[in-house]
Amino acid sequence: MYKSQLNMLITQDGFLTMFDSCTNLLPRDIHMEVDNLKMKQRKTNKTQTLQDLLTLSETLSLDIQTSQQKLSALQKEMTLEGEDKDQEVLMMSHMLSTILKELWQLSDGFKQCYKSNIKQWCNKSPPELSQLGDTIQTVHGCLGNFTRLLSNMNEIRQTQTKMNKLVKKEFTGFPVTIDEASKEISESLQQCLSVLEETLHRCDSRFKSNQSTVLTV
Repeated sequence: MYKSQLNMLITQDGFLTMFDSCTNLLPRDIHMEVDNLKMKQRKTNKTQTLQDLLTLSETLSLDIQTSQQKLSALQKEMTLEGEDKDQEVLMMSHMLSTILKELWQLSDGFKQCYKSNIKQWCNKSPPELSQLGDTIQTVHGCLGNFTRLLSNMNEIRQTQTKMNKLVKKEFTGFPVTIDEASKEISESLQQCLSVLEETLHRCDSRFKSNQSTVLTV
């Protein structure tokens, strides 16, 4: 572990320059530029004059100023982003705190409501059903049959009325035939109605007997 950390430290850029026997007065980046210029001068075999050195120094100073301006702009941007991030974190913390308080209030209210109103009904024994349910079911079935019987009688009466009107339209001018047809139709319908009335009376009596049984129970 220590060996790997030492290797990382040694391999860092500029670490070994601390052990050099000579000291460079210029920074490393400027020193590299000067070395490059020296190499170019050696290739061209030209001697630099004072004016060339002044021009070079002005160029380097302009580059340094530009780099400093860029660095200042980057520092301002990073500072602003950091402030915005801090404000956002603070706002989210306040929102989370408010939500947690509301959740705690809801849970506390539910606990109080459960203890005062709901808890007493949670351990109730199930209800016991009596024989009254079967009787009510029978009465309900008779009532449904009675309702269907009444609706059928109403349909029969409406059908009789429509048939009488149709016969009168078809046999206009034949009073004897109309009378005979009407008489036969009325007799047959009267028989049907008598049968339905007997059935209705029977259902009514059964319904009353069941109702009296329910009241007795």
